[in-house]
Amino acid sequence: MSLGCNPTVECSSVLFLKGNNMEILVTIKPQYGCVAYHPDNAQAKTLAEIAGTKTLTPRVLKLAQGLGFEVKGKFDLVPTGSNSNYMPIELAF
Repeated sequence: MSLGCNPTVECSSVLFLKGNNMEILVTIKPQYGCVAYHPDNAQAKTLAEIAGTKTLTPRVLKLAQGLGFEVKGKFDLVPTGSNSNYMPIELAF
C-alpha cells in the first residue's frame, strides 16, 4: 500500500513520524461552556488534521500519549496572549 508519496521526496506525514520532537502543545480554552484544546505546534496540528477536527479532544490526546507523545498545555482563560508557559497535562475521562 502506497502513501502516495514520491519515493525521492519525503511526505510531511513521514517527516512528522521521523521527527524527534515528541511533544503535543495545546492551548486550553473555555469554549461554549466546554474545554477546548487548540493545537499550537506542527505535531498537534497534524494530529487534529488526522482526527478531522480543528481542536483536539481528550480522547485523541490520550491516544497520542499512548503512542509516546508528551502532551503539554497552557491555559488561556482570559485571552491576553502573555502566558506562554507549557506544562504537562493529565487527561482524565
